[in-house]
Amino acid sequence: MKPVLNAGTNLKWAAEGFRDAEQFATVAYAARNTGIPFAVLKHHVITDSKSLADAIHELRPQLDARTEAKRAATMARSDVAAIGLH
Repeated sequence: MKPVLNAGTNLKWAAEGFRDAEQFATVAYAARNTGIPFAVLKHHVITDSKSLADAIHELRPQLDARTEAKRAATMARSDVAAIGLH
């Protein structure tokens, strides 16, 4: 996940609170793809218990939030499968 997150991001902190590697990767990809800071998106999904699409819509209403969430999920599934975590 290092290439997806900003340089210097603490991976232990970044992964904390997610139910699995796929959810973590999905939020990381969504943050990168939408330009929403990872920490902000993580807070909305983990702390505020919002769906990824709802969080994206709230933070970037001009984007098609459902499409962005699906795109991030597809990318995450591919990565997680490639490294054998699924």
